[in-house]
Amino acid sequence: MLILFRKIDIAHITATSLENPASPGIPMILALYRTEVKTAFYKTSHKKVLPEYREVPSGKRIPKGKWTGEMKIFAGEQLKQQPRQKTRFKITIAGWIFLLLCVATLGLIVFDRPAGNRQVVFNNLGEQVRSGDIYFGRFQQMTPGGLPVRDGYAWFKVTDVKADTVMIVLGKETTGDHNVPAEELSGTVFSDSIYKTTIREQKGYTIDFRTRNSEMMFVAGKKKTSSGK
Repeated sequence: MLILFRKIDIAHITATSLENPASPGIPMILALYRTEVKTAFYKTSHKKVLPEYREVPSGKRIPKGKWTGEMKIFAGEQLKQQPRQKTRFKITIAGWIFLLLCVATLGLIVFDRPAGNRQVVFNNLGEQVRSGDIYFGRFQQMTPGGLPVRDGYAWFKVTDVKADTVMIVLGKETTGDHNVPAEELSGTVFSDSIYKTTIREQKGYTIDFRTRNSEMMFVAGKKKTSSGK
């Protein structure tokens, strides 16, 4: 990428009282400038002000190695009198176009992946429960005496539906048994234990599955609509 550097003069100060060390007798000016960096995508100017002696009228720069002590003192005094400068940054039209293309590309990568490579869920749970349906929600296992044994969140899968009996298997990864955030739990690997449940309550946003003795409860809050990893 092409990078251009340019000097932006902010002040020209007469220095006729100083002797030109490079070409005696030729007058000089002290130029105070900032450096601008320009590319195809942006341009910026630094806040630091730098001094430079130039011959008049040719504009030839006098090398800093030839500066006399008086020239250095004069330049330092003039720099102290200058107001504080601010760094400026501006994106060019080409830069904005490049940023928009980057955002669009990232959007395609994130949102345009095949459905089979991500878990898609929705909250409309009013549809009929069918074999193969996979839900996400809270589960709770109780002892016959009503004391809690396990409690957490996980994916669970309907393996079969017979009349009012719904067979469910619990995901192997649960928030109760693993130190894993709920959004990172696997929705593809399930345990072998099958729970025979019935639907205690079903609404558009939740389904309450329970075993007949209420020792196992599944409360669905989301339903997967495509397989995910």
